[in-house]
Amino acid sequence: MLPLTQHAINIIAIYGISEQDIATGLSETFLDCEDVIEKSGIKGFIIRSLPFIAVISIETNKIITVYRTDSTTINNRRRSGRWDCQ
Repeated sequence: MLPLTQHAINIIAIYGISEQDIATGLSETFLDCEDVIEKSGIKGFIIRSLPFIAVISIETNKIITVYRTDSTTINNRRRSGRWDCQ
């Protein structure tokens, strides 16, 4: 499992999810992108039937933050070119 920044630890506590939930979700991602503006990795995964995004620092290989997402947000970021997805 990738280490989490303190910010990411605080955020997952707000969502009521654990580091183990993140590790399990990241083992089965549905999205793998690079944020071309922020120069970070973007991984989409599911926890308890809800879609989440993990933002990963390319420099430190740490999870910077985690947030809930939806198909509209994902599609908008891909379409705008901000997320370069494989």
